Amino acid sequence: MENGGTCIWFVILSSKEIKKDKPIGVVRFGKDIVLWRDENGKVNAIEDFCVHRRARLSAGKVVNGRLQYPFHGFEYDGNGRVKLIPALGRSYNVSERFSVKAYNVAEKAGMVWMRFDDGEPKGEQGSLKTYTKNSPTQGCENSGMFLS
Repeated sequence: MENGGTCIWFVILSSKEIKKDKPIGVVRFGKDIVLWRDENGKVNAIEDFCVHRRARLSAGKVVNGRLQYPFHGFEYDGNGRVKLIPALGRSYNVSERFSVKAYNVAEKAGMVWMRFDDGEPKGEQGSLKTYTKNSPTQGCENSGMFLS
């Protein structure tokens, strides 16, 4: 969904739907996504499959703020990186190649908003505003709902 500088945020869920102790799997814009809250209550969103066997991460559970794969216990952080492979031990340094795509998410107005492009958020998310093609903000150029 790369649109040359677009930073459109889409509502994907109500904040109430994401519980602290249980991940939730959703399909949005044809992408399988799993969301969960870490130990600080922050919402995380990554691709909903394990790098090992491509099973659904949403079938797992939240352990110490990380998403734990239900079969072999791999633990994913909010950046989509595997931080623990139990069979290799807690002190094993897992390679960065063991990761899935992470998405930018924000909670505003009781909703979870997500960006589907590969860009980084620019600045802090603030109030909800509707912008048109002629009134860009923070590098956003196309019409749509933005958090600015």
